[in-house]
Amino acid sequence: MPKESRHETAVRHLHDIGALLTDDHFVLTSGKHSSAYLNPDIIYQNPKALTFFAGEIARSFGRHGCPFD
Repeated sequence: MPKESRHETAVRHLHDIGALLTDDHFVLTSGKHSSAYLNPDIIYQNPKALTFFAGEIARSFGRHGCPFD
């Protein structure tokens, strides 16, 4: 079995904790429609998930530099 990519790992984590809902119909606050919805509040309530995603964001800045400079 091939090794899971970082993207696949992140998506799996989001599904596992119930933060990523897919294959449904959502009307977003912008009025646009989507087949997926990410609920960040669930990530904030899960310390392991928050640590994982904060690390991924920090790793991204390390490779590309801070976009706010």
